[in-house]
Formats: sequence, structure tokens, C-alpha cells
Amino acid sequence: MEKCISPANGATIKLKPLGPPLALAALPDDILSIIIEYAALESEPGFGALDLSHVCRSFRYIALHLPKIWTRISYNFYGCEITRLYAERSKHAGLEVEMEEAVCPWASSSMLQAAIPFCREWVSFSYTGFHRSGHPSHVKEHRIPMKLPRLTHLGVENDADGVYKAYHMPNLKSAFFTGTIPSPTFLSTISTFSILFSSTCDSSTVDPKKLASFLKATPSIRDFKLAIRDRFDPIEGDDTCSLPNIERFTVDVVYVDWQPESVEWMVLGSFISNLVMPNVKHMDLSVRFSVTTDAFSQKDHHVLALLPDPDTHTKLTSLNLTIVDQRGEPSNERDPPTHETKYSDTMVFYVDFAPFLTSLKLRTNFEVNLLQEDDRPFFPLRRLELDYCPKVSDKFLEELFEGLNRDGNREKFEEAIVRGCPNIKVDARGKIRFVPISRKETDPFGFEDPDLWI
Repeated sequence: MEKCISPANGATIKLKPLGPPLALAALPDDILSIIIEYAALESEPGFGALDLSHVCRSFRYIALHLPKIWTRISYNFYGCEITRLYAERSKHAGLEVEMEEAVCPWASSSMLQAAIPFCREWVSFSYTGFHRSGHPSHVKEHRIPMKLPRLTHLGVENDADGVYKAYHMPNLKSAFFTGTIPSPTFLSTISTFSILFSSTCDSSTVDPKKLASFLKATPSIRDFKLAIRDRFDPIEGDDTCSLPNIERFTVDVVYVDWQPESVEWMVLGSFISNLVMPNVKHMDLSVRFSVTTDAFSQKDHHVLALLPDPDTHTKLTSLNLTIVDQRGEPSNERDPPTHETKYSDTMVFYVDFAPFLTSLKLRTNFEVNLLQEDDRPFFPLRRLELDYCPKVSDKFLEELFEGLNRDGNREKFEEAIVRGCPNIKVDARGKIRFVPISRKETDPFGFEDPDLWI
């Protein structure tokens, strides 16, 4: 099996049909139900439930008996009548409602007029608040006290008025805020909290002190996700923020050209160093560079500074690390006179910054070197996944196994999974498993994702 899989590393597998295509209408109802549900709920191809119900009689019969495909209501497509139709056909399966105020306030108003009478069926609600309550283009329908007993997820973007404070959400489990820091008295039931600050936010800076206050006031949070696309102001003083209940920590940062070269590169790491999460076990760290300034030469330090202090985070044993060079155009074409001769395409990962790792997943278009001081122990890695690392070579594995062997941990290493790494050739004692790349993932480094270029 390994001999068959290994040549597929970095290449897709082409499958040939075994017979003539089968008409969809000839499929059993249970199989057709799976296809219709997938088509309605997946973003691609993104057919609406109403469209699918109009294909043919078989499709209509099955679509009307699939309440789940009628649960998504958005300002993009649905006016008052269609929204009411979807809500009725969802048959208490739980509604996911999305409204947007900046571009289409009239469409959102129309949709909400029909959706709010069904608010007790909402399981997810996402809204934007780009306009204050006195603005002529503001959407007013959702700015009322609402009882949302089934709501488990709330999404809020740029809400300076704090509309969410009027909602009764006793079963809320997750919240995603963009450009807005919740009030410390927001809610005590959420276990997952995500926050994003981007250049499109109303405020030009992030107030980390206010964010720390919210985190300390919400001890129910177990999963904390922080994404930064904007400036990040430093915290005055050395006060630490103790968050003993956090078990999973995510940091997603894009360093962009217009950021100054000095303090803004450092203060995010300073903020994270003030977070004390002694029970965090897993971290997702994603860092993307689109800068061409001299600060890029310190990229190693800027990545490592985003890792929690190892002295107080001894339970951090799992790390998913993504480091992407986004300089130049999305096609990743570079100008050698201004780029390759000035900056190094090699990242150095100092093992001291994560000394307790037993699991590491890496995705990067940099070359990566592992470095460890001679008098310090090497991390006791058991499992490695190299996922789309076109510049990582056998040298990385040699450095890994040399460190493990030095501390007597080589035999305890279980497996390395390798996908999309054409420069990995060796198989260390049968512990490397080559996996073919997915045909679905055509943009592993996010060059075509506009959210990563904000």
C-alpha cells in the first residue's frame, strides 16, 4: 500500500468512471435526499432549497420532506414572502438567520419582518451594525428585545449600539464578534468565543485592556479565538490576565505593509504574554506576512512571540502552525531584485518556545529549520503532520529525528503524515505515511481568500 501511495505525494489521483452515468431521478429516495441536502447546504455549488424543489416532481417531493434545507435565511436572497415560506417549511428544525446593514439595509429589513415572528426557532443569528440608531439607513427591526431560547450561536459585526444586550439567549454556546468587544456582563454561558479586528472596523485600534476585562469576566469560555488584521495597541503595565478555563487557543494574524515597522509588530506578542492559560492543551497559530519592510527580517521572532510562555503553559502539547509568505501578488510571483536577494525564505523554529509538544501540524510555503540549544531538552514529539509544505525537505526530518534521538525519544515517535511536500523523499523506519493531496483544496495558502488580504 505504501508503495502505491508514496508516488502520489504532491499529485492528485484521477479516477475513471466504471460505467455510463446514472440519471438522478433513477436514484433511490434516500440517496437523492443526501444529494439534495448537500447541494442546498454546502456553499458550493450553493443551490437554494426553493430552486431544488422546482427541478422535477421527485426533487420537489423530497425537498418538501427535508426541513433542514429550509433553515438558512439570508438578506442576500430572501424577501418577506420567501423568508416566511422557508420558515414554515423548516418545520421547527432551527433557523439560521443572517442580515447585513451596510450594503442592503432594505433587503435585511424585509427579510427580518418575516423572520422575527419565528425568532423562537432561531439557532443562529448574525448581524452587522455599521449604522448607529439615528442613521437613516440603519435597520431597526432587530433592535428590539427578543427571546431566543434556541439560539446557540451569535455573530456580531461593528455594533457600537450593543443591540445584542437586549436579547434573552439562555442557551448561547458560541459568539463571533468583529470590530466590537462585548460588554464584560455580556453572557456567562458561552464556551467558544471568537473575535476579529480588521482594517474595515470603525475603530482604528484595538483596546486589549477592554478585551482582557471581558475574558476575565467570562470564565465559561473554553475555546478562545483571536484574529487580528489591524493595529493592536499595547497594554500599559505588566498586569497578567488569568484564564484558567481556556483549553484551546487560536491566534490568526496578518502582518500588512501599512503597519509601522516598530511597536505594532511587538505588542500583540506582548498581549499574549500577559495571558496566563495554565490549562490550554491545544493551539492553532496562523501567521501571514504581506510586508516588504525591514521588519520582515525578524519574522522568526514575531511568530514565536505569539506562543504562550512555556514556563506557565506546561500542558500545551498540541500545535497547528500555519506560516505563509503572502508578499507580492496572490499568484505568489516575486520580484527577485527586491525580494529574494534581501529577505530569507527560511523560518527558524526554536524548540524552546514549545518544549512540551507531542503533536505538531505544519503548513507553510517557507523552508523551516528546527533549532535547539545543546543543553536544553528537545520536545518529545510523537506525531507530525506536514500539510502542504512545498519548501520543507528531508533536512527538516533529519533535524527532528536527531533531536529526538539525542534525548532517547526516537523510538517513541509514532508517525509523520506527509501531504503536498514534494521535497520529502525519505521514509524513516516506516514511520512516514505519504497521503495524496485533496482535489478540493486548490488554494492551501489562502491567496484567493479576500479576507486574508484585508
